Amino acid sequence: MQERRQLRHTASAISNLVLAGDMTNAASSGTNAEAFVDRLQSATRIITALGAVCAVGLMLYTGRHNKSMVLMAMFVAWVLAPFATFWYANSHSARLSVRRRLAFYGTTLILTLGTLIVYSVVALGPPRPKPAFLFLVVPPITGVLFTAIIAIARFADRGESLQA
Repeated sequence: MQERRQLRHTASAISNLVLAGDMTNAASSGTNAEAFVDRLQSATRIITALGAVCAVGLMLYTGRHNKSMVLMAMFVAWVLAPFATFWYANSHSARLSVRRRLAFYGTTLILTLGTLIVYSVVALGPPRPKPAFLFLVVPPITGVLFTAIIAIARFADRGESLQA
C-alpha cells in the first residue's frame, strides 16, 4: 500500500514538473522525482541494449541471403550507431537537470521503439524489392530527430532559467 502511495506521489511530482514546468514544486519533492528519473535511466539503458540486439537481429534476418560478410559487418555498425549514441549519452546524462533528463530518456525510448517498429515491418512484413533502404535511412533520421529534440529541451531549459 505504501508503494502505491509513493508511486502516486512520484507520478504527481513528475506530472507537475513536466506539465506545469514548476521547478519549485519539483525541488520540494525532488527526492521522489529524482528516484523516478534514476529508475527511468536504468530502464532506458536496458531497453536501449535490447533494442540494439533486436535491431541487429532484424537486420541480419533481412540480409540473410547476402553473401558479403564485409557488407553485413558495415550494416551492423550502421544500425548500431544510434543505439551506441543513446548509450553514450545516457551514461553522461546524470549532470543534466531533471527536465532535460526526462526529455532525453523519453526521446531515447520513443526513438528506440520507433526504430524497432520500422525494422520489424521491413524484416517480418511482405517481401520488398529493396529492403536495405530503410536500414540505411533510419539511423541518420534517428540521429537528426534525437539531436533536434535534445536541443529543443536544452533551449527550453535555458529560457526557463533566464526567466527565473
